[in-house]
Amino acid sequence: MGDFMTRADVSESDYENIIHQQSSSAATNNELFELMDRALAEHPTSIRLWCQRGDLMRNRPPESPHVPPEALSSYERAIDIDPECAQAFEGIGHYYSIIKGDPTGAAKYLQRAIELGAGASAYVGLHEVLALVGREAEARQLLYRAP
Repeated sequence: MGDFMTRADVSESDYENIIHQQSSSAATNNELFELMDRALAEHPTSIRLWCQRGDLMRNRPPESPHVPPEALSSYERAIDIDPECAQAFEGIGHYYSIIKGDPTGAAKYLQRAIELGAGASAYVGLHEVLALVGREAEARQLLYRAP
């Protein structure tokens, strides 16, 4: 990661790829979050990077110094940039489901993500939260519409 970190011409896609690779490797959380901070400093209007940051924060290990609300604020920043960002609405939906334990709140955001064109993981998430709140028939119907 050394040469990568010293280059000044790193594209948004390069950052996305290396962050994804590092999150799957033995890179320390500090290295990963430092890289994410640099990526966003260089590409502050990248909705993909803001969503990727939210995903990293939401799925962070318990020993991480980053707190769950940072995930929510990352997704909200993506929505500030693009109010029709399906990925950000889906991220908020999963945040409400996993972190807050609020299936009703999660359903609202996951439904919006689907309306905006989100993929299969939004359908699965919405299916799970609808079933959890006793809306089984609606949850089953959703599976027929899933991509």
